[in-house]
Amino acid sequence: MSPELDKLFVRAIKCVFLGYSRLQKGYRCYSPETKKYYMSANVTFFEQTPFFSPSIQDVHILQQVLPLPVVESNISNVNVNPSHAQGP
Repeated sequence: MSPELDKLFVRAIKCVFLGYSRLQKGYRCYSPETKKYYMSANVTFFEQTPFFSPSIQDVHILQQVLPLPVVESNISNVNVNPSHAQGP
């Protein structure tokens, strides 16, 4: 084993970060290779390395996507009907 790898490296599982657990302290992760979900408090994030490599098809689809127009609305002109309000 090389010096930069520790003894737990052989047990490491490459996963996709899903979020934080509401029930336990730890990170929720998914491994597409094993098709299993994992919960762990001991994770290492490789933020500069994408998990999924972009395919040519993905790049082609992204080039076809057009931005949606932004529709502005003036909310200050909306009338509120107080007839449904209840008194004290």
